[in-house]
Amino acid sequence: MEIQIFLGIGSHDGRNSEAVYLQFMLYSESHVRTLGVTLSKSTVVYRGRAVPNRVWDASEDESYRFISYGRLLEVKGFKELIGAFAKVNAKYPNSSLVIYGEGNYRPELEKMIEQLGLKDKVSLPGVISNVTEKLYDAECFVFPSWYEGFSGALVEAMMSGIPIIASDIPMNLEAVKVDQSALIYPVKDVEVLATKMMEAISNPDKMKRLGQTAREEAIQRFDISKIAKEYEMVLNIFFKSYS
Repeated sequence: MEIQIFLGIGSHDGRNSEAVYLQFMLYSESHVRTLGVTLSKSTVVYRGRAVPNRVWDASEDESYRFISYGRLLEVKGFKELIGAFAKVNAKYPNSSLVIYGEGNYRPELEKMIEQLGLKDKVSLPGVISNVTEKLYDAECFVFPSWYEGFSGALVEAMMSGIPIIASDIPMNLEAVKVDQSALIYPVKDVEVLATKMMEAISNPDKMKRLGQTAREEAIQRFDISKIAKEYEMVLNIFFKSYS
């Protein structure tokens, strides 16, 4: 999780000044309580990403590929994703799942894949440098995390236009909207996640619309050039409070 806080508390010419920058909206109130500053003096600036020139489009291939990426940790929810995929693959044998990333939970995931007989269907390629390019080779991005800051991976998927399924943790819902820009399921719920994954396969037109909406929203809210201007504005306010 990446949280940046700029805090200035002091006096200048007899005036008290407080300036706080908080990167994540849902943490604002807790930081306000901890730091003892008012919520009205808190500003949210999201994590930004460059807008890719390439736009996701559905493949004409008969196979259906799910993709996810992140550190291979228990809290990333990949165990639930693999469990859900096993149910999906039983109904849709042409489906596959790839999870990019590395971490200490790899042995548990590999054991699960073997026990479920999915070695030819689920792959864990590790860390690669061009992971965002792989979004264009898949049909659906799944983000099953139990807990996140504001996820760069989710924003990257939104920017690409690929259809998204995400857990309903608060920070995911800061980025995507239920049934408007993504399919959402209760975090850790394998059964519902499997249902959503099967819905994605059986409703390609709906999923494409969700992906298009997600891309439009991401460009409007998370374009790095816009975020850079917001950073500059917040820093200017901070420094002006001492001038």
